[in-house]
Parts: sequence; C-alpha cells; structure tokens
Amino acid sequence: MKTIMLLIIVAGFFLAGCTSSKNKGDSFSEERPASTGDKDCSDFATHREAQEFFESADSGDPHGLDRDDDGIACETLP
Repeated sequence: MKTIMLLIIVAGFFLAGCTSSKNKGDSFSEERPASTGDKDCSDFATHREAQEFFESADSGDPHGLDRDDDGIACETLP
C-alpha cells in the first residue's frame, strides 16, 4: 500500500513538472523574439538594424557591438 502511494506521489510530481516546463517555454517565446546565441556586427545588414538590437538589450552590451563604448553599435556598417 505504501509503495502504491509513493508511486502516485512521484507520478504527480513528474506530471506537474512536465506541464509547468511546457508553459514556461511557451511564455518565453512570446515574451522575446527568437534571437539565440551571440551576435556580431556581421550578423546585421545595416547599422540601423544593429543599433535597434543594441538598444533593445536589457542592460549593458553583452554582445560587444559597441566596442568603443560610445552608445553606437557597429559603426562601420552602412
């Protein structure tokens, strides 16, 4: 009897974890655009595109797009 109760409890935790994990993934994809990995200036066609991405960052310059720290990203792009 104790074994059956334990199996039911474990199954409940497993199912709850699977459900919440799926929901977290769904909400993350809705909150932010799909931009995975590190970005470099070569990933952008224009300075304007790079600047918009740079300004949308939560904080700082995690991608290193503003090498001289003047607030302008990928200055050499057209």
